[in-house]
Amino acid sequence: EAFIKENKNEAEFYKEYFWFVILVGFGLSFTFYLSSPLIENLTGNMESISICKWLSLALLLGCISIPIDGKIRKELDFKSAFLIELLANLVSGFFGIWFVYKGYGWLSLPLKVVVYSIAISLLSLLIKYQIPSFSYNFTILFSKIKFALPNISEQVLNYFSKNITGLMNRNAWR
Repeated sequence: EAFIKENKNEAEFYKEYFWFVILVGFGLSFTFYLSSPLIENLTGNMESISICKWLSLALLLGCISIPIDGKIRKELDFKSAFLIELLANLVSGFFGIWFVYKGYGWLSLPLKVVVYSIAISLLSLLIKYQIPSFSYNFTILFSKIKFALPNISEQVLNYFSKNITGLMNRNAWR
């Protein structure tokens, strides 16, 4: 009976967590999108506006994979984590090279990130889990905030550390 109750609580937590991450991701993406002119002023890089807009889209698209990744880590399913990451990197790398070949120039890098975000989210859904039904009762989520908050924070910080450094260098995208 305790096992059944724990599994039901985990399923409810996952629903809440999934939709909470989507909500947070939408807010962060929207904020990042709107801050693109400010980032252009800070960097002195005219392409920063376009880069920020593409990266904000990638951030939103990649949010689908964050709760799935959290579930994979919790279950210690390293095989699925490796497969998802490997395939997403291969697909996005191929498209990144294709974008350069087609003459997209500096735009190839942010477009590669968009493809990576789409690939990692789709692969996460295909290989591991489906999108849960919508739920709006966040009390279960906040009861397990010690798991949810560090996972979301780590994923968002990793995203920004991997993708934003090029904005500071005028020639990084040329």
